[in-house]
Amino acid sequence: MDERNTEKQQKTKKKGDLLLTLVLIIAIAVFCYAAFNLFHIYTEYKKGTDEYNHIEQMAVTDRAPDAQEVAGPEAQPKAPINVDFASLKSVNPDVVGWVYVNDTPIDYPIVQKDDNAYYIDRDWEGNHSSAGSIFEDFRGKINETENTLLYGHNMGNGSMFHSVKSFKEEEWGRQHIYFEVATLEKRYLYRIVASSVLNGEDGAAFDYWNRITLNQ
Repeated sequence: MDERNTEKQQKTKKKGDLLLTLVLIIAIAVFCYAAFNLFHIYTEYKKGTDEYNHIEQMAVTDRAPDAQEVAGPEAQPKAPINVDFASLKSVNPDVVGWVYVNDTPIDYPIVQKDDNAYYIDRDWEGNHSSAGSIFEDFRGKINETENTLLYGHNMGNGSMFHSVKSFKEEEWGRQHIYFEVATLEKRYLYRIVASSVLNGEDGAAFDYWNRITLNQ
């Protein structure tokens, strides 16, 4: 009788050990998968950041400040950067401009294709990138249409258009009432008169994505 009980206990113990080993293997597999995904996200973020740091060094120079410029939120600053569009166009003819927002990482080339899907997951050179690009709506022309749309991802590392959310803070918005868009032909200094957070197109009361002309 004791031998049978001992044998039964051993079998139960083996099943328990097997189950524990299986759980441990699954836990290790889940950990490895999660670690791989985190590493992939990190490398994608770093790749995007390094790429846009490189382009700044290649095509952008800071303008020396003018001693006569007036500081303050009501001042109308002169363009803080100079962009070498010839160099940019030689790499990618889809470049149509540059967007700059002071005190933020927003300092990027603007590209444009004949649809709004191409640059969602491609960098400004057309290479695959989860950060995508800052791109203009295919229906807009910065120098010609009354209105246009610029798209960019809200990246978790603060890059691309993540900083746009800062305009929800009233005091920050008061101190950053301008942003600049430079094109091959002109430089535009826009004054921000309103900001709003809209959750995509689904259920939106205002179809902002169709407002390329202001008389609609």
